[in-house]
Amino acid sequence: MIEDTYYGLSAEGFHKVYYRTYGEAHMEDTLFCVHGLTRNSADFHFLAQALEDKFRVVCPDVVGRGKSARFQQARHYSYHQYLSDMNVLMQRLRVPHVDWLGTSMGGLFGIVLASLPEAPIRRLILNDIGPFVPATAVDRLKTYAGIPMEFKDMHEADAFLRVAYAPFGPMSAEAWQYFLEHSLRATNAGTLTLDYDIRATAAVEGDNQDALALGEDPEGNVTFWRFWDNIKCPVLLLHGKHSDLVPQRVIDEMRMRGPSFDLVQFEDAGHAPSLTQPDQIQAVKDWLEKTDPIVRTLSCQK
Repeated sequence: MIEDTYYGLSAEGFHKVYYRTYGEAHMEDTLFCVHGLTRNSADFHFLAQALEDKFRVVCPDVVGRGKSARFQQARHYSYHQYLSDMNVLMQRLRVPHVDWLGTSMGGLFGIVLASLPEAPIRRLILNDIGPFVPATAVDRLKTYAGIPMEFKDMHEADAFLRVAYAPFGPMSAEAWQYFLEHSLRATNAGTLTLDYDIRATAAVEGDNQDALALGEDPEGNVTFWRFWDNIKCPVLLLHGKHSDLVPQRVIDEMRMRGPSFDLVQFEDAGHAPSLTQPDQIQAVKDWLEKTDPIVRTLSCQK
């Protein structure tokens, strides 16, 4: 694994964006893995290790999370900013195309980017996210995502996160320990807190006008159907069977419009599968192998 940074540009000036890569820089295929609302690049460590023999795997920390910078003003956290930063990273790597795997928020990024003219995304993997997120699920995210959390020690943090992140499904002891350690940062008071800026959750809470413009309706549902309808590339939906963000009725409507897609469901997960379990990792590997001849053929036709 190699760690690096680059600089994005916002109304506040330049801001540092951290990313980690796995595999060799000269590899023909690049897979972007982008995390959810309150998470970071470390979530994909085990998946990336399993794929790095065939892919250059690129995992950024979206601004406001992990080792990336925090904005001084909450209003600068926006989908437009996030997508701009992701585009800068794609251009920095100088690759003609990428495959995109996004968990939750990172999947919404993928839906938007893949829908645009001349998009460099040739395959899209959505980890428990679709083009419609019910307001009830958004409300659940609000109950913890925008609230300051402070823990006196690792033991207390462990107890809290095992409950809060139970929907991620079972993890091995090794995966959980890695996940735990990379979920926290030390405070000036010597305690621990979650490693993201709680103000960065404004886009899901509807406090940010940019989020409303991109896809939040008056009832609080996150609606990205107009982007979904324009996607042409192969799509895989990884679905936690007990997910409240992707209920069956959303999957049914996805089947009725937009691109055709493959579906893999995990019985022991909700929102969102951790992608650390062997069966989850294998599902990603199998689909990438299955669709490889398709994207190779399409690339030759351009």
